[in-house]
Order: sequence, then C-alpha cells, then structure tokens
Amino acid sequence: MFKKLKLDKIGIHIVYLLFILLQIVFLIFGFVSKFDSHVMGTNFLGLLTKIQTTGSFQNFIWCFTNNFTVLFIIFWLSYWSFGAVGILWCVNSSYVLGVVLRFSWDINSPMAISFILLEFASSVIIVATSMYFRFVKHQFAKFCETNYIGKDNPIYRTWKNKREKNILITLGAVAIILLIAAILEMIVIASIYESMH
Repeated sequence: MFKKLKLDKIGIHIVYLLFILLQIVFLIFGFVSKFDSHVMGTNFLGLLTKIQTTGSFQNFIWCFTNNFTVLFIIFWLSYWSFGAVGILWCVNSSYVLGVVLRFSWDINSPMAISFILLEFASSVIIVATSMYFRFVKHQFAKFCETNYIGKDNPIYRTWKNKREKNILITLGAVAIILLIAAILEMIVIASIYESMH
C-alpha cells in the first residue's frame, strides 16, 4: 500500500512538471512568433482592454481585481476538471503573454516585461497547484475508502484542514504576486496613456 501511494505521488509530480513545461513552451512559442510591429502594437494595446484612463489608482484596482478574479475562477474550474480546463486555458494564455513579452522586449520596457512574467508565474502556480490539489484529494479519497475512514474521522478532518490552509496560502501568494504585477502594470498603462496624448 505504501509503495503504491509513493508511486502515485511520483506520477502526480511528473504530470505536474510536464504541465509547467507545456506552459513554458507556449510562452516561448509566443515570444519567437514573427509579427509585424504594427500588429504587435495592436495586440499589446488589445490586451490592455482593462485600461480605465480616469486615474492610476483605478487602473491599479482594475488590473489587480481582473487578474485575480480570472485566476481564482480558473483555479476552481481546473480543480474540478482534474486540470483539463486549466490546460486549455494556459495554452492560450501562455502564448498571448509570450507575444506581449516579445513586444515589450522589442520596445525595451523592463516594467512591462516584469509584470508579464509575474502574471505568467501566477498562472503557472494557479493552474498547476489546482491540478495537484485535485489529484491529491482523489488519492486521499481512495485511501479513506480503502481504510474505511469517514468524514467525521480525526484523520480526515486534519487532512481537510491542512489542505484548505494550503489552498489559502497558494491563493494568498498569488494575490501578492498579482499585487506587485498590478503596480507595474499601472505604471506602464500610465506611460502608454501619456505617450498617446
């Protein structure tokens, strides 16, 4: 039984690492894709549809809440689908971030590069951990079923509390990363707005 659990954990970690590699590959694929500079500029500004030009603080709030809300929803959709929704979402998201990263690189904007990489790191953490937490829950549920451990059992309650704490820690860490990204994005948006007027 112990060996089987150990093999299952190794399998989960392999899937987890392959998934992270997939996101990195699509980020690189987006980065190396060739686009006309005018098209790249249009795509870059198209990504910033959340721009609210009434003030920097409103931009900051909008960037943070928009990114965190999307990733929160993706976390749970990915969780309940054993990572299927997360994989589909991350392929597109990573590619688009790669394209924007290339444009930011071409215009030599370190702040834009920084917030894009922070948003990419957040998406990697959210989707990979949601899949990981789901596989671990599935594995633990099978363990409880085999050993006749009910939901009122102290073992189950301890495990559930630990899992909920780990999920909150993950979401908290992502919120901090996105907070920093939103500050940088607010500054980039303000500079773009000023250069257009």
